Amino acid sequence: RCIGTSSRRQYFAVNLENAIRALGKFSRHKPRVIFKRPPHYPIQRPRLSVRDWLAWNSDDDQFREGVTQSIKSLLESNRKTMRAICTFMPGLTAEGKGRENSIKALRFVLNLARDLNATCELSHIDTVVVVGGSILKSILVYGRELIGSPEKYPSELVSIAWRLTKEESQRRMIESLTEVVRGFNDGPRIAIELEPGILSSVGSLDDMRQLAIQIDRRPDLNTRVGFNCDVAHWTIAGIQ
Repeated sequence: RCIGTSSRRQYFAVNLENAIRALGKFSRHKPRVIFKRPPHYPIQRPRLSVRDWLAWNSDDDQFREGVTQSIKSLLESNRKTMRAICTFMPGLTAEGKGRENSIKALRFVLNLARDLNATCELSHIDTVVVVGGSILKSILVYGRELIGSPEKYPSELVSIAWRLTKEESQRRMIESLTEVVRGFNDGPRIAIELEPGILSSVGSLDDMRQLAIQIDRRPDLNTRVGFNCDVAHWTIAGIQ
């Protein structure tokens, strides 16, 4: 969304232009960029993700009440039933602030689901879906398309990634989930979703089996955490 101050809109434009150029590398039809980055605008600028936004407001009961009332009004005006909340927080396998904010944001979502179930007759949320996390520890991307400096960088896109082992990423996932469910003895359960691909902590049936064994051994998790068997993702992963 393009909202906020003019500088925020400019920043949105920079990211959109970079995204269009990057996606063009994988498309038969090259996209046409219809705007240019202002020459005075910096390449790097801090961003506020939805995850961080929720994490920063995780202890604000008034904020959560406002979000709850907004969703409740939306459900009632459209007469729609809500049965699950899907999230995308691969930072559960990260370290430092990324992991901390992912845990706080997911706890916010669990509290939000519990509040909605208690106050809205159309809310029957019994599941909060999370992705299995990423094995990427950090990544550097070089290239004219993403950095915007053809004089300094080559036209080819070069990525350098530091990867975790599957064992380490799943160990971090277990630790994060333990923090997330602490104090939640009832209410919606967590469903981990398989994300196909070599960079996913849970990207195959074997990954899911290994994580299930670890969850089953944890009494604080085995009644609160399960799996979301997404048919499309299972098909992409080659699971019959």
